[in-house]
Amino acid sequence: MSVLSISYGSSNVSAVYLDDQGNVSSHFFGYGYSKNLYAHFCSEQAFYADVVNYLISKLRVSKTGLSIIATGFPSVPTIGYQYASSLTVDQLIAEADDYEVVCISNGTVFTQKNYLSYFDQNKMKLGTMETNYLLNLAIYTNAVPTRPSDYNLLLSSIWGMLNSNRKNTKELILNSKPILFFGDIINKKYIDREFENIAFLYFISLVVNPGIYNLKVEDSNLMLHLIHLKKFNHDLSKYYDDYEPDSLGTLINSPGETSCLISTELGTSQLMDIKPGRIFFIPLDKNASARLVIKSQELGSIEKTVQGGKLGVVIDTRAKHDIATYDYSMLQMDINSNLKNINEVMAKL
Repeated sequence: MSVLSISYGSSNVSAVYLDDQGNVSSHFFGYGYSKNLYAHFCSEQAFYADVVNYLISKLRVSKTGLSIIATGFPSVPTIGYQYASSLTVDQLIAEADDYEVVCISNGTVFTQKNYLSYFDQNKMKLGTMETNYLLNLAIYTNAVPTRPSDYNLLLSSIWGMLNSNRKNTKELILNSKPILFFGDIINKKYIDREFENIAFLYFISLVVNPGIYNLKVEDSNLMLHLIHLKKFNHDLSKYYDDYEPDSLGTLINSPGETSCLISTELGTSQLMDIKPGRIFFIPLDKNASARLVIKSQELGSIEKTVQGGKLGVVIDTRAKHDIATYDYSMLQMDINSNLKNINEVMAKL
């Protein structure tokens, strides 16, 4: 059985094709339907019907016995063809039981528990140019940031939206599922190394509760397709089960002064005392592990073996959980002051 999986994003369309022999191929089309741009000469159905035919041609899809499954949000676009399965993005994400999912597009964030759009929220106190830029992104969804400053503005707006919708909490989390970040905002078709560094600093900043977290990232637009294949036919679940997203590493959220003894597999040990309000990176390869002994007021005394990744081990002593004191200006200072550090760490791994 051959299956073509289509994911209709706000700014792109991606496809994964599974042929009769079980071979997998994919293709990315960097445009989505925009009513403001196309409605005067092309309907949404006609646009996406053409896009799907284009994808079928590029992937050399055999239509004999073909099943097409599709996802989108807030609905799945029609193409004049009966889908074998049609599920919205939030329905698919609810099926990802191996991870705590954070799916981020130009202006929306999905988790298993919630969906939020920063276009619907009260904006932070931004200048006229910044506000107009975000409004243009809301209208022209095909547009993507091309400058680091614009990319930072987009992510800071998402951070502000999430921050304004959460409760002030100090709940200690030590045994959570891995947190998986993916979506258009981190798609490798759009971003370079400089953008990636900014994104990773924001991902660290979005995880606010004190605790220890395993962070992962998927930058190929594959996850929704793999979940849908598993949901559509249990025999295809191996493609989801065998896929391993990239590891960002281990995040230690420990607000306030923190002591950490790290022991590696090579037998080396290092004791560090980290002051409050810092982000401290310890390079550790994704295939390596280390034993940590952590002491702080918030975490108490904890011993834990952790895995490395793109960022290694990150010890974050900022009071990010305190919405009364940790604000937008403090976030921007932290992002700017740590861009060099994160670049150095990633260059070593």
